[in-house]
Amino acid sequence: METDKENKVFVIGFNKTGTTSLKRALVDLGRRFSPGMQLYNSRIFEEVNSKNFSSLENALNYYDAFEDRPWNHPGVYQYLDNRFENAKFILTIRDVDNWVNSYKKWDKTVKLSNQSHYNTASKICYGVNDFLSEENIMRNVYKKRNNEVIRYFRNKNNLLILDLEKGDGWNKLCPLLNLNVLKTKFPHANKNS
Repeated sequence: METDKENKVFVIGFNKTGTTSLKRALVDLGRRFSPGMQLYNSRIFEEVNSKNFSSLENALNYYDAFEDRPWNHPGVYQYLDNRFENAKFILTIRDVDNWVNSYKKWDKTVKLSNQSHYNTASKICYGVNDFLSEENIMRNVYKKRNNEVIRYFRNKNNLLILDLEKGDGWNKLCPLLNLNVLKTKFPHANKNS
């Protein structure tokens, strides 16, 4: 499928909001996705938090689609919006209680809180040492950050808000990318999360 590789697509929703499903959909549409796990380390998180984006430049130059950390960290979408004139941004959302429960279930499966980047991500994104033990802070940060993203893009036409729990899919994604709406089933990864 022919795509315009100059137009970057950034999935900036929080982890556990359907970002993996959206990644699969974008790959199906021919996008070259940045391998996120290679970027998951505390040094890059700290650099990005300090508004130093040089470590991200190699990925930004080679790939045309990006999701999860560090792309969804505070301040990154503003930098990317200024850096790429034709970039598209997708904010994935879901019910906040379902989101918290999914994160906790994921932690039990992958032991997220034991991974080296967890404390740094907790401090940068939530302002605490262990965000999974702070459900109220998680909820507040999630709502506040989503509202900030929506407010930032309010007068622009390059943000799409997707709620896969409510059935959003090809019907919204394809028009954003100037593609015909696909008739195939939209991918759903981690459906039990």
